[in-house]
Amino acid sequence: MVAPAKPLRLKVQKSAAVLHHAPAENLPLARVLVDTGVFHLDQPFDYLISEKLDKQAQPGHLVAISFHGREAQGYILERLDLGQAKIGTLKYVDRVLSSQPLLLADQYDLFLALAQRYACSIWAFIAAAIPARVATAEKNYHPLPRATYSAASLDPSKLAITLPLNQDRWKVLVEIVLERCRTGQVLVVVPEESDLENIAGQLQPHFHDSLIVQSSARSASERYRNYLHICAKEPTVILTTRSGLFAPLMKNSTIIVFEESSPSHYEKRYPGWNTRDVALLRTDASLIFLGDSWSTELARLIQLGYVKSLRIPGNHSRTFAFAASRDSHLASISRGLRNGSVLISIAHSSRLTGLSCRKCRNRALCECGGVLIFSAGKAISCSLCNRHYSSWVCSHCSHSELQPIKKDPAMFAENLARAFPGHRVIISTSAHRIARLSEAKTLVIATIGHEPMGEYSAVVILDAEFLINRPGLRTEESLLAHWLSLIALADPTGEIFLSLPASHPIAGALSQGDATNFLAATLADRSEVQLPPFFRFAIVELGNENLATFIVAAQESSIFSMITPIVLDELHTRVILRAPVEQSVEFSAFFLSMLRYRSLKGLPGFTVRIDPYSF
Repeated sequence: MVAPAKPLRLKVQKSAAVLHHAPAENLPLARVLVDTGVFHLDQPFDYLISEKLDKQAQPGHLVAISFHGREAQGYILERLDLGQAKIGTLKYVDRVLSSQPLLLADQYDLFLALAQRYACSIWAFIAAAIPARVATAEKNYHPLPRATYSAASLDPSKLAITLPLNQDRWKVLVEIVLERCRTGQVLVVVPEESDLENIAGQLQPHFHDSLIVQSSARSASERYRNYLHICAKEPTVILTTRSGLFAPLMKNSTIIVFEESSPSHYEKRYPGWNTRDVALLRTDASLIFLGDSWSTELARLIQLGYVKSLRIPGNHSRTFAFAASRDSHLASISRGLRNGSVLISIAHSSRLTGLSCRKCRNRALCECGGVLIFSAGKAISCSLCNRHYSSWVCSHCSHSELQPIKKDPAMFAENLARAFPGHRVIISTSAHRIARLSEAKTLVIATIGHEPMGEYSAVVILDAEFLINRPGLRTEESLLAHWLSLIALADPTGEIFLSLPASHPIAGALSQGDATNFLAATLADRSEVQLPPFFRFAIVELGNENLATFIVAAQESSIFSMITPIVLDELHTRVILRAPVEQSVEFSAFFLSMLRYRSLKGLPGFTVRIDPYSF
C-alpha cells in the first residue's frame, strides 16, 4: 500500500535585517586603538558609537570593530564630539566585549613612550600588560573594599635603598611597604616567582583581601580577575613579577623594585624591555629601588643625582676566607656543620663558557670591552665585536696565557656528599627547587639562583671564577648582587668562603658588604670602552638581502659609533650598533622610522632588541 503524499511546503527565506544605527546623542565619536597587526597602522582610528551601545562603550573598554573588511578588536581611548567628522564616512563600533575598562589613559601614555623607546608596536606592551580576557571571570567579578589613604599630596620621588646584611631583607621590605601604603597604593615588583611566595606570606596578615598577587604562574582566570581588581584600583598592595609593572595606580602611590640588577627583571620575549627602565618612565608614582647592589645604569643615575641613594645602617661581623688562603672550602664546611647548616652555592652548567688570565685570573677582555670566548675550531674571539685573537696580553698583569673555565656540578655534588658522611644532604636545582631550609645541620648544595632561604652557619660560594668569566656585559654586577644576598643568609657570626683571591675587586666588595667602590670603578672602565650605561646598544637581525640597504642607512645617520655585522648563516646576519646615551631619542627613532617605512612599503622587516641584557 502506497503512503499518501504529504502536501508541499515552500521554504521561506527571510532577508537579513537591516541595522539602522543612530549615533549616541552625547560624544558619539570614539577614538579606538585598533589591533591591526600591521606595524605602521598602530595609531588610533575614529568610529561611531550607536545609541544602543552608548552606556557600554566607555574609554578603556575592549570593543569589536570592522577594519578593512575583517573583524578586529581595539580599545576605546576617548569619547569625543563629532566636530568636522561626517557620520556617513565612519563605521560604527560593532560590539563591546569587556564590561570593565581594561586600558586606562595613563597606561596608554606609558605604552606609547615605551613603544618609541624600544622601537616596536604599542601592542607589544599591551599584550604584556593586559591578560587575555576570560568571560566567566568577568561575569563573576565582585569589587573589593577600597582602602583609605592620607589626603596629603606627595611629589613623586626616586630613591635607591641599600639593604643591610645584618637584617632580614624580607622584614625590611615589609616595613617599607607598611610605611608607604599609608599615603597610597604600593606596587612591589620582584624578580622571581619564588620571591612572590616569600614576601606574600609576610604581607598577607597585614592586608588580607587588599593584597593582590599577580604573575604568569596563576591561572588565566585568576590573572584576569586580579587585573580587573587592579584596574578598579582596589588593592592596597600589588605583588608581582615584571609583567605586572604596568598596573595602573592611584595618586600618591609607590613602586618598589626589588633586586633591580637581577637578570629576571629583563623580558626575554620581544621587544626585551627591563623593569628598571619601565619604572623610570612612569611619572605617576614614587619609585624605590631596594637591593644589595645595583646595575651600572642605576649606579650612574645615582652618581648624577637623578636617583637619591640611602643606605640602611647595619654592620656584619661574618668572617671571610678566600681562594689560595690557608684553609680550603672543605675546612669552612666542616666548621659550619658543627654549629648548623651549610649552604654551598655552585655553578649550574658544565659547558665551556669563558676564558681568564692564567696568572691573575681576571676575565679575558677584548679592546672593545667584550668577553673573550672560544669560537669555532677553538679559535679565540670577542663575544661582542667578533674580533679574532691569535695572541692576547692581560691588561691587569701583562701575562699572555689564557685558561678555560669549566665545571661539572653533578660530579662535585656527589663527591662532597661522600666527604661529609653522617650529615643530611639536600640538593636544590632548577629541576627540583627547595624554597626554604627546614632542618638544622643540613648540608645544602644549590645551583646558583636556587639557594633555599634560611639561616646558615656557613655560606660557601664556589665556581666564582667560572661564573665571573662567563661571556656577558652584566655578569659581574648581577653576581655581586646575588652573592651579597647569599652572605645575608649567614648568621651574624657565620663564615663565608669565596673561591676568588682576596685581591679580586668583587672579593673586596663582598667582605666590606658594600658595592659602591666596585660600581664606581666599573663605571669608569665602561666610560673608556664605550659600553653601557654611557652608550646604548641595539641588536638587529635581518635577512642578508636587506643587509646592504640597512648598513648604508645606519652609516648615513651619523648616530652610531659602532656598526658590526656578524653573519649567522647563509640567509641571516646580526648587526650590533651602539650610540652615545646623549643621543637616546635619535637612537630609538632611527629603528622605529626604518620599521615603519619598510612596513608601509610592504618590505620585509627586521627584529631589533634595544638595551639588551647582554650581547
